[in-house]
Amino acid sequence: MDGYIGSWTFVAQYCGYVFLGYEGGWTLVIEYFFFIFVSALGLIQLIAAKSRLNGISFFNRRIWGYTFGTAAVIISFCCFFILRDRSVLTFDANQQLFWFCLGTLCSFLFTFTISHLIKRKRLKTIIDETSGTEEGIDKLKYSTYWSAISQFIKAKDK
Repeated sequence: MDGYIGSWTFVAQYCGYVFLGYEGGWTLVIEYFFFIFVSALGLIQLIAAKSRLNGISFFNRRIWGYTFGTAAVIISFCCFFILRDRSVLTFDANQQLFWFCLGTLCSFLFTFTISHLIKRKRLKTIIDETSGTEEGIDKLKYSTYWSAISQFIKAKDK
């Protein structure tokens, strides 16, 4: 099994050298994407906890949102810069921007989907009790992102 994993490491390094033009290859890109994803996920949870946006929070209690968000940002930052010497391996700024935007977009989509799956039933009863006059980002206090988009589309059709 060790030789199998080693061969995939060689493939990743070879592809990185051929396609990205440097030694270290896709491993740096994958690590960069993953740590951007995790830190953006943590930042979204911090913002959700601070602003009381229950529709995009994974947690029912704000303290868990603060704890998870802070831990995700700190751990991803430390792991990315402490585990390896990043001054040796770099990639082009255009590629870096692309992977940063992709990681951030994926963290938003992941947050919207997971929070919807976790909270759709609980927040549906809350939204039935409220007047539903919230607009914009305040709508995320009482409904999930996908529910808010669905309500917006239904209201626009009427």
